[in-house]
Amino acid sequence: HFEPKQYEDTYRAALLDVIKRKRQGEEIHVEAVGPEQEEPADLLAALRASVEEQARRSRKDGKRGTRTRTSSKSGRGRRRSTAARR
Repeated sequence: HFEPKQYEDTYRAALLDVIKRKRQGEEIHVEAVGPEQEEPADLLAALRASVEEQARRSRKDGKRGTRTRTSSKSGRGRRRSTAARR
């Protein structure tokens, strides 16, 4: 059973303290929290590296590509020649 009175809102208490000190004219210095922002990951480079690593593993294991070709009996998705469209 959740009892909210068992918990103290420390964020609110700290914020109210900062507001009080600032109203009294005290200069407030805030430290940066958390890790520094890293450069965004180059997703294309990561994908290429992953594909190359998988290809190396496949060659090492003596496996060839496992691509399979599926065909649709309905013919949907196939390109028709220009002559067939007329």
